[in-house]
Amino acid sequence: MKHFYKIIFTALIAVTLLHVSCKKSDNVAPTKELNTADISKRIALNLYRSLSTGVTATGSNGVKTSGARTVVTMDANTCGQVATTLTNTSAVNGDTTTSYAGRRVFTYKCDGFFHDGVTLDAYNLIDTLTKTQKGAGFNNSYSIALNYNVKSLEADYSKVSVNGFTSTTEYNSKVSGTAVTSFNKIATGYTWDNITANRTPNDAEKATFVSGRVQFVTNITAKEADATTESTVIVYNGTMDFMPGNLVKMIVNVGTATKTYMINLVTGELTAI
Repeated sequence: MKHFYKIIFTALIAVTLLHVSCKKSDNVAPTKELNTADISKRIALNLYRSLSTGVTATGSNGVKTSGARTVVTMDANTCGQVATTLTNTSAVNGDTTTSYAGRRVFTYKCDGFFHDGVTLDAYNLIDTLTKTQKGAGFNNSYSIALNYNVKSLEADYSKVSVNGFTSTTEYNSKVSGTAVTSFNKIATGYTWDNITANRTPNDAEKATFVSGRVQFVTNITAKEADATTESTVIVYNGTMDFMPGNLVKMIVNVGTATKTYMINLVTGELTAI
């Protein structure tokens, strides 16, 4: 295999779901509390949450993962080689059972910057992961599905492009016995259109997504405690344009109204513009 720089691609996988909070204290928001600004921020941060491991560098070649997902070495693999990893874990803490289930298929590719058929400079990732938490009075889950291609844009791997699709589903419910008394579910599909990310010089910092557009469609379904049937609360669609400084400019369409926001993906700060 042709020599390449000792720099890795960290797969933009959903292992950050380990940080998703699904506690029994979570409340199911009633319909009347939903507003465009709150939901817009939630849509943007769910996207960032799914990608917040970033594309980082370490001192060794490899695809850096965490938890049950194994570390693989780029030097030991060839173009077109496929690595499949399954996740299936469960733990009990007090009255809460937390489970993770998923499947990750990582394909090594050589069609990035060098595009020579021998230098590993790109990859495809198909990944699904679901976290569920169940306990007395609640049943919550967060799921993500990824399918995208990452390619190096520079010889030193300092910049990469991302194209593909991400979907997230966040579900929170209150239960009584076997009956769900109330719930809300927010499901979003994100289409990545030629996103550019700058890799970070060390493993302590996340990559920054600096340009490109994500299109999204979000459906929110809810059932309040006094309702007999569930209803689709609202449908959102629009675009998010990545900008330097961990910012996105977000245009949100809901019904006949259009709102525009600037959102900091790190702090969550939202400003109407």
